[in-house]
Amino acid sequence: MKKYRFFIFLLIIFPFTGFAQKTDKLHLDNGDWVTGEIIQMINAILKFKTDAAGTLDVKWDRVFQLKSDKVFEVWLPSGVVYYGSLDVPEDEGNYKILLKMADTDIELDMNKIVQLYPIKNRFWAKLHGSADVGFSYNKGNDIMVLNGSMNIEYRPKRTILSFKSSSNFTDQANQERTSKIDIGFNYERMLGHLWAYSAFVAFQQNTELNLQLRSALGTGVNKILVNTNVMDLFLTGGVVVNQEKATSTENKTNNFEGLLKLNYKIFKYRKPEVHLDTYFTFYPSFTVKDRYRTDFNIQSKFKFFKDFYFSISFYHNLDTKPPDENSNSTDWGVNTAIGVTFN
Repeated sequence: MKKYRFFIFLLIIFPFTGFAQKTDKLHLDNGDWVTGEIIQMINAILKFKTDAAGTLDVKWDRVFQLKSDKVFEVWLPSGVVYYGSLDVPEDEGNYKILLKMADTDIELDMNKIVQLYPIKNRFWAKLHGSADVGFSYNKGNDIMVLNGSMNIEYRPKRTILSFKSSSNFTDQANQERTSKIDIGFNYERMLGHLWAYSAFVAFQQNTELNLQLRSALGTGVNKILVNTNVMDLFLTGGVVVNQEKATSTENKTNNFEGLLKLNYKIFKYRKPEVHLDTYFTFYPSFTVKDRYRTDFNIQSKFKFFKDFYFSISFYHNLDTKPPDENSNSTDWGVNTAIGVTFN
């Protein structure tokens, strides 16, 4: 059984998307029709899977028409979400889609569509994500750094379930290994009109701040402030309860905190493609006077070919009153990595 574990691990991390029949139709603005399977449209890029040419990344403004008898989740900038199959309008209008729903049909301008996802029955087909790893070594100081991250999304109807993890390990001669690990599971339910409800579970370790483990459970309400197919701006407000254990003691402390998070994403289609994802989170404590924590992260991904990318990221953590009063109050770092996306 042991010899199959690595293969099973790969199936879990890089799942197959299945072998659905490719009967969707893509009409390009140069007049060509292409047969294949619509994977998704996000960040103004349509992923279209074909038998002859593999998966194509097509700029959304090059898509003239689409046809598919499958059911899709279609997002508009206003936050309205429709569900239906795709067809060509009777007047064969330029850059328009006829969305055929259960009770009625509506005509949509394609340049007003923010996201488009097929509603699939197969579990693996609803998964999207990325994984990357980075490594550096400095002989002069004998410092070795290993970092990595993984993001996975599962998208059933009007819901987003996500898993995110990041890690950073540093080894140096005659020094104790330092580690920074963040793991989070998030549930988000769309409420309409650019509002959503969210709940999450998170685990953190940061030896630079003498934090052995922080286990957190939180909930909040999300408001989408800007919603286009190349840019998103989210604001989240909520509350968090957590339990902390410092590396210097066996004692554990319980805390109750507020949560205020701003998340900004932007996409630029050029050579290479550029994705920028940044967030700032503020945690004011309700149980420890004058204590607050902040997390800041900014990551840029540069996609050079197919689904492979190079990333550079910066993080900064602040805790005005860490669990160990003798520890540092701040930690920051810069990471580079090479990764792959899958969907």
